[in-house]
Amino acid sequence: MLVTLIMSSGNAMYVYNHVDPVTTIIAFCKIRYYVIQSISMMYRWSLTAACFDRYALSSSNVRLRNFSCVYIARRVVAIIVLAWIVLRVHILLFHSIRNGICGPRYSIATALYHSIFTTITGCILPILFMSIFTLLTYRNLVLKQKRRQFIIRQKRDEINEVMYSQRIRDIQVLALLLTQVFLYIIATTPLMIWLFL
Repeated sequence: MLVTLIMSSGNAMYVYNHVDPVTTIIAFCKIRYYVIQSISMMYRWSLTAACFDRYALSSSNVRLRNFSCVYIARRVVAIIVLAWIVLRVHILLFHSIRNGICGPRYSIATALYHSIFTTITGCILPILFMSIFTLLTYRNLVLKQKRRQFIIRQKRDEINEVMYSQRIRDIQVLALLLTQVFLYIIATTPLMIWLFL
């Protein structure tokens, strides 16, 4: 996210005193859009993987909880990075400068492919998966709370304070997940609208 911000704002500040390299140098045009799009997709899918990780961590299934460990997280991040380096290579092939504008070559098929691909992989699927994993995490937390209440009935006074702190933690995790998904939807909705206008 920070790299995307630096590349976007850095170019905007450079243009104030110089000729815009995005609209004059074809290699810069292609590489800039490739890097920005690839990193944006890596960020989106890393958030989605984090939602799955939270779901796996909250699960009562031991096999599913085993997915929530550091070495698997490193592998998932490496796979996400490699996948988006490869999947966005079409930008290097199809972007060019035309009439002083850097963008996909003027072809209805290319523009349609880029719009559909970006909308589905960058907006719809991450939102769908994040929402599903958030709902599943919520379900796991509710089930965990029911199990705790059963234990509390058996041992009233000993566990009360611990259970209260665990419940507060669960509520905070759920609030964080819901806020993350909600803000992601708000942030990507303009992109989805812009891609189809």
